[in-house]
Amino acid sequence: MVKLGKMTVENFLSVGPKVELDFGTHRGVNYIFGTNKDVDGTRNGCGKSTFFGDALSFVMFGETPRKVSNKFITHRQMPKKDTLITLYVYKEDKTYYLEAGLRRGSGFFNLFIDNERGEMLNKSSIKETRKYFEREIIGFDYLVARSAFFLTSDENSNFLKMKKEAKRNYVESIFKLGVFGEMLKKARVDLNALDKEIAISQDATRRLVNDIKGFEVKEDEFVKSINDKVAACDVQIGKLMESKPSLEGKLSKLKETYASLPEIPHVPEIEYEKFQPFVPPPPFVASPPFTSSIAFIPPVVDIKEIAMPAKTDYSEILNKIDAAKGKIMAAKSEAEGNLSSYERNLKKCENIWAAVCDDCKPIISKMYDVKDGSYVQEQKDMVVKCAGSLTDLETKRVQIIELQKAEEESVRKAVQTNLDHKIEADAKVREAKNKHEDEVRREKAKYEEAELEARRRYDDNLRELIRAYDDAVLKSRRKSEEAVLEIKKKALEIEAERNKVSDSIKEVEKFFNELVNGIKMVEDKKAELVKTENPFKNLIEEYSVRLDAKNEEFAKFCRRRKLLDVITTIVGEDGVKKHILNDIVDIVNNRVQKYLYETGSSFTCVFDGSFNCEFITETGPTSYENFSSGEKARINLSILLTFRDILLTMGFPKMNVLVVDELIDSNLDSYAVNAVATVLKRITSTEGLSAYLISHRECFDDGLFEKVMEVVKQGGFTTLIEDSRRD
Repeated sequence: MVKLGKMTVENFLSVGPKVELDFGTHRGVNYIFGTNKDVDGTRNGCGKSTFFGDALSFVMFGETPRKVSNKFITHRQMPKKDTLITLYVYKEDKTYYLEAGLRRGSGFFNLFIDNERGEMLNKSSIKETRKYFEREIIGFDYLVARSAFFLTSDENSNFLKMKKEAKRNYVESIFKLGVFGEMLKKARVDLNALDKEIAISQDATRRLVNDIKGFEVKEDEFVKSINDKVAACDVQIGKLMESKPSLEGKLSKLKETYASLPEIPHVPEIEYEKFQPFVPPPPFVASPPFTSSIAFIPPVVDIKEIAMPAKTDYSEILNKIDAAKGKIMAAKSEAEGNLSSYERNLKKCENIWAAVCDDCKPIISKMYDVKDGSYVQEQKDMVVKCAGSLTDLETKRVQIIELQKAEEESVRKAVQTNLDHKIEADAKVREAKNKHEDEVRREKAKYEEAELEARRRYDDNLRELIRAYDDAVLKSRRKSEEAVLEIKKKALEIEAERNKVSDSIKEVEKFFNELVNGIKMVEDKKAELVKTENPFKNLIEEYSVRLDAKNEEFAKFCRRRKLLDVITTIVGEDGVKKHILNDIVDIVNNRVQKYLYETGSSFTCVFDGSFNCEFITETGPTSYENFSSGEKARINLSILLTFRDILLTMGFPKMNVLVVDELIDSNLDSYAVNAVATVLKRITSTEGLSAYLISHRECFDDGLFEKVMEVVKQGGFTTLIEDSRRD
């Protein structure tokens, strides 16, 4: 069972400040009536349906029985305040916490485990979160809730005034018979798809048959073409064989001519290494590395260093003075505390002393620890003495600090004087070094200039010797090269003649090889043609296999279509659904007649398979419109309770709350009203739930109800008074 717990409503329709109601604390049938103090003499518009119908339905399903738009949900007097409805829901051993409302004009819905600080179960959107809540947690949707837990007198819920199609849709929706329509729709979609597949399969089969016939024609053409190409190869081989003997004879004559030609003479190489080699003069001897003859003599500098003055450790003296000051200040504080304590105790016992005798005064003094005059004087002297000692110690401390500063200044001056003397001495040494380096650089420049002039004279002599040697060698080489050139010219003439004959031989050999290769190529081509596999044979076999597969596929499609035809018949209007509806009609007729009897009706109500209703009275058949308002109310209530009973027997989860909104306000007589209350009492007892009977009537019999609640509207705001029994 789904159990509802505490609900809070804030800034929703006519509810302004937060109103709370705990459904878990109620039992049996509870009567709700209203008082509208803003309009004298009326019970309408006070917010009964707002709290027990709209708010509860809105927080659970996001809808209200009266179809109120979100833009009208916020209280008119509090347009800028957020709308918030919360509800605790219990299912098995789990607790869920729901929040719904409007925040800055936008709707929201939050779902938690345990409470608002528990794990949030929200999905990607409000719609998905509500679907999760309905399907996975409570197990029913808004339509089932309207039919099983929120029974109202709304015209939209008057089953008998619905059109035929609306009645059928309503019955199929609440009893989940729409699945047959979905199955029928799916079967028809599958049939259409299957018919398309059958048409495609037949078309593919026709194409395969035509392709096989085409391949058979092409196979005959292919065999004829191969035979023609083999005959052409035989003719070509015969022509090539006729040219082979003449090329062989020409090649033999050219080889004889090449053998009779003289050999190419040898061209000698010029032996350049036999010429007299060049003998260079002795190499240039460089001077030894430069060494300066000027030595550096550092200047004599006398640094007068001032001795550092001795340092005294004043920190130990200061620490001792501070320690002494601490002890004296502690003694002073103790003496001052003793004086303060004495004065407090003295004030406490002054009034008592005035009322007691002299013998009792010592006792009182001891009781309040009042010392004598000598003790007081002793403490005052101690305070004065400590103050003088502290002044002396502070004076000594200041003197020591002055001495410490003077000594530090003396040390700083001595350090600075020694530093100035050292800087002056370093400057004199640096000046002497710079002067020495300048003299050494001038000496090195003169030495390097003399070395460069000697190397220049040596290089000029060497170039002159090389030029004379090159002229002598050049004349000898020119003579040898002219003799070799004459021999090379003759060799080239002989080589050209031999190459000419050799090229002719190669050309003829090339033609001969091409002829042999041509013959071989044609023979290979012929052999290839003879071995060529017939491609159409494999295609014909392949397409024949595919044709067999298509025929088998077509047979499967036909069997499947027969199955879909059977399914369509079963889930169609004249199939299983018709039998289920007939069973529902029988149950509806029995239940409606039962509730009509319990509410004091003497006529019969019978529904047919299309849920058209026939009414039979003692005087004969009649129509719904001929009944009085009270009789119509009995019929409507009986139908609502009937559908509710059937839904709960179908396995939908039960809920601990049943709201009956204004169903007894349509001119029902007292017998019918009491009968309705009795029926609700029986339902609450057998199902273990709480029923909330909302009415404009005054509470007519307190004995029928566990609680009487009053919804009061005053100043535009709705409030709830629980257990509002009237005298």
